Parts: sequence; C-alpha cells; structure tokens
Amino acid sequence: MLAVFRTAEGDGSAQLLFTTIKSVEYTNDNKTILIPCLVTNGGAQSLRELFVKWKFGNKYIFFYDGDKNESSPNSNFPSAYIVPDALLIGNASLMMDKRDAVPGNYTCEVTELTREGETIVELKYVGKNFITFPFICPAVA
Repeated sequence: MLAVFRTAEGDGSAQLLFTTIKSVEYTNDNKTILIPCLVTNGGAQSLRELFVKWKFGNKYIFFYDGDKNESSPNSNFPSAYIVPDALLIGNASLMMDKRDAVPGNYTCEVTELTREGETIVELKYVGKNFITFPFICPAVA
C-alpha cells in the first residue's frame, strides 16, 4: 500500500524537503516492508528529471535513474523497488520483501534536476503480534 499525497509546485528552494517519519515497524506478519520517503516540495514534470538512491547504513542498496528509467537493487536487497510513477507526486518510498529487510537506518536521497535532499527512516523489527485475552481461572473446589 502506498501513501499518496499531492505536492505544491516547485517553490524555487534549492533543497528538497521531506515529510518527517522517524521510524517504521514490522512484525513476523508482514510480507512486504514499506520504508516511506515523501518529498513535500517537489515539482518534477517528468521522470527524466529524477534520480533516487537508497542507503542502508553507509552502503547504497538501490538506485533509480529517471533519465534511463532504470532501477538497480543491490544483491543483498534483491526485492527492493520503488514505483517510478509515484515519484511525480513526491513518493520515493522503498518496498521490499520481509526476507530482505534488515532493521536499522535507511537513507532516501532524491535529486530533481539541480535540487536534492535526503531523509533517514529507522526500520524496527518488533517481533510477533500477540493477541492477549484475559483468562479467569475457575475456583478449584
């Protein structure tokens, strides 16, 4: 599922700005992981104007080159992808299968013509979702 929003036209700012999302969590029940990256002041009219890089720690794990319309995930994150058409509305969120997800800090870097910016989101593993029910022990006679 993608978060969808509309952005204002480019405001002339030299830096791209992002919705601040400090962390996201996943559990054993997740099949797909979504790490959000939402540009709030983008104004690209074409994918050819956009370049996206994702890092895990200090290593690049995914590239999208809009000029060539090519995506390239790192071999350690083979299922990683973005939805290129969503870039035009500011959504550069990274998705991947849970089996490739590693808890830690992910950095999204977006370049739009001569403007650029980055945001960091921490991916947290919180284990299994447990449902607890109150249990009333009957009195033993």
